[in-house]
Amino acid sequence: MDFAEFASLVSGLIAAALTLMIYSLLYRENILYRIAEHTFVGIYAGYGVAYAVKNIMDQGVSRISAGNYWFIIPMILGVMLFTRFTVKQAWISRYSMAVMVGVGTGVSVRALIEAQIVRQIKASVISLYGGPFTVIDNLIIVFGFICAFLYFFFTDISALRRPMSYIAKAGRYVLMFTFGGAFGGTVLSRMTLFAGRMQYLLSYPAYYMIPVFVAIICAMIYYDLRKKKE
Repeated sequence: MDFAEFASLVSGLIAAALTLMIYSLLYRENILYRIAEHTFVGIYAGYGVAYAVKNIMDQGVSRISAGNYWFIIPMILGVMLFTRFTVKQAWISRYSMAVMVGVGTGVSVRALIEAQIVRQIKASVISLYGGPFTVIDNLIIVFGFICAFLYFFFTDISALRRPMSYIAKAGRYVLMFTFGGAFGGTVLSRMTLFAGRMQYLLSYPAYYMIPVFVAIICAMIYYDLRKKKE
């Protein structure tokens, strides 16, 4: 076994051990779960710091060295954020935070208007001509859009007269179907991740950690039962 195979074996065992340590929370909170949790948080924080430093070097220092001196402004704003660690000079960081919040809000609002308003309106304006299945699909989209729109437009359904009240109630059911489908898709994606981890645990070399994990859980159960008897 060369070094590459040995490193792959060790990394696979560590990944399997951390996965099983996280799953040990299904029984109860224990030290194995806390070790895995703290390891993940520590690695993620370290990676975030390293990535931030690399981003500063690539996007800031290197461009300033290339002659783009206006990049000094965001560098100064970034340094001003560290004044939060002081008491008297903490007010200086407010300028950097104001710039970040203002730019972020402007960019996000523009993106939200384009994605959630303009594109949805464009997607609702569809043709009712074509093949039979295309016509049925487009009719369902138009019907659902009109019903949901009327449900939000006329909030007090009880005050509406027929047949408008039926249309608004249909909009409520359309929204329920939509939210149910979204929730089902979220659950399905989580189950897909779980199935992927199960396939990994049943592959080489991860399955070597399963009997070790089972032995540890049995020991924890035995310890809890003995503690209850005492």
